[in-house]
Amino acid sequence: MQVFAFTGQISSGKTTQLNRVKDFLLSQQKTVKTFFADDVAKTAYSQEPEASQLSKVLSGHQKTDIFVDIGLRKLVESIIHPFVYSRLKEIISEASFDYLLVEVPILKPERVRYFDKIFYLTADFDTRKKLALQRGMTEDQFIQRDEVLSSKPKVSSDKLVVISDSIDFDITKLLSKEIPENK
Repeated sequence: MQVFAFTGQISSGKTTQLNRVKDFLLSQQKTVKTFFADDVAKTAYSQEPEASQLSKVLSGHQKTDIFVDIGLRKLVESIIHPFVYSRLKEIISEASFDYLLVEVPILKPERVRYFDKIFYLTADFDTRKKLALQRGMTEDQFIQRDEVLSSKPKVSSDKLVVISDSIDFDITKLLSKEIPENK
């Protein structure tokens, strides 16, 4: 099994590229599972003991305050990240598929070990802002989150693939050289 991470700037095409890779792999008769870290993180607010811990940490705050209060963000991340990665480890241990495709907005250096290849996606500011606004985010929300979520992961070069202008990039051409065809 190979595990690919899709990370990068907000509204840079992480989901789009993950879905392109998924479709490509399925067309090659590969078995594929997807994992969206944000979706898993949202479930932490209803799972114990994380829900109680988050309720205590966020008492008197809005969830969006984590984008302006670095101390609050670190506290929330200290609860959410272990929760998300414990779910990821469970799925990896299943290993009943050829590829696991993981969308993860924030990739910390200590989490790199879970991935065989990491696609870091970037796109120009205006394109990303336009996409974020189309998804219902306000300009202020986009700017706040962009400042928090735009750092490049610190990983070894053999795992990292940086894709600039990722919205229109055809990632499948890159992968078609690496993915063996089923015979």
